[in-house]
Amino acid sequence: SAEGILAMALTATKSKVVSLDITPARQEGGKKLQQAWLRAGRAEVARCEFVCGDIFERFDLLKDADTVIASRVIYYFHEAMHELI
Repeated sequence: SAEGILAMALTATKSKVVSLDITPARQEGGKKLQQAWLRAGRAEVARCEFVCGDIFERFDLLKDADTVIASRVIYYFHEAMHELI
């Protein structure tokens, strides 16, 4: 599964990473991959939290964020983009 690779890669330089996706299966895929990386000795990926939800209902996750990556989703925001910026 490719889910969560970018988020877990960011743990190399970030103290906390949150991966938010509205699709439960993608979050579960990320969690499974995270467990595999932990077993392989990549302890830093434990700093990645996988959250299932909608960004428009989880603005709290943006508080204190120093980096936000919207991968393959930005085009879904349309008129609501002003709410995110």
